[in-house]
Amino acid sequence: MARRNTKINVLRFLDTLSQDDDGKPSTIGLLYRMPTTEERQQYLDGRQVRNDTTGKLEDRTVETRIASGKTILMGIEDGSFEDEDASGNVTPVSSDKQSPHFREDWKDFVEEFGSDLLILLAIRIFEGSALPAKRTAKNNQKPSDSKEDVDQD
Repeated sequence: MARRNTKINVLRFLDTLSQDDDGKPSTIGLLYRMPTTEERQQYLDGRQVRNDTTGKLEDRTVETRIASGKTILMGIEDGSFEDEDASGNVTPVSSDKQSPHFREDWKDFVEEFGSDLLILLAIRIFEGSALPAKRTAKNNQKPSDSKEDVDQD
């Protein structure tokens, strides 16, 4: 029987707009899972959609990135997001059902106030393998520059 790695991963971003008590940028942690093959295909297919009326292709990259990032988002690290009520009281937002700060709509909250992070998550996970390989300092060559990869006929 085939098995898929269901490990939950964490991607942390430096939040340069806010600082912790020490004056350092705080971090925002997103817990995510790897997408299925079907989700990867939906991501690729959803980035450009043909308009039924005009027949022209419409760029839906931003909407697709947000929706796909939200799909693979499994949680947020405690302290990553806060909400302020009408009277100015600030409370943390949690995705952990055991937390006293758990919000049932935490994914919608992240979409509304952190859509840029969902876009970055989607780029990292869905498009990460499409980025050019980086040269390593050790051998100063791309992985495809290896002599074993070259056909010697």
